[in-house]
Amino acid sequence: MDEVKLQKRQLLAKSIRQQQMAKPRTERNLLLASRDDELNKTTPQRNPGVGGLLSQS
Repeated sequence: MDEVKLQKRQLLAKSIRQQQMAKPRTERNLLLASRDDELNKTTPQRNPGVGGLLSQS
């Protein structure tokens, strides 16, 4: 049972990755940036780093 669940989850993750790869790179980057912004809102930022600098511009 767990084996089957694991396989389904892996297939799902694989198909999601393929869909993301199929999108234009800029659109993928925008999605990642917006997701990072959401994460930054919920988690305290100790070090914004490169991602923080990029998302501000």
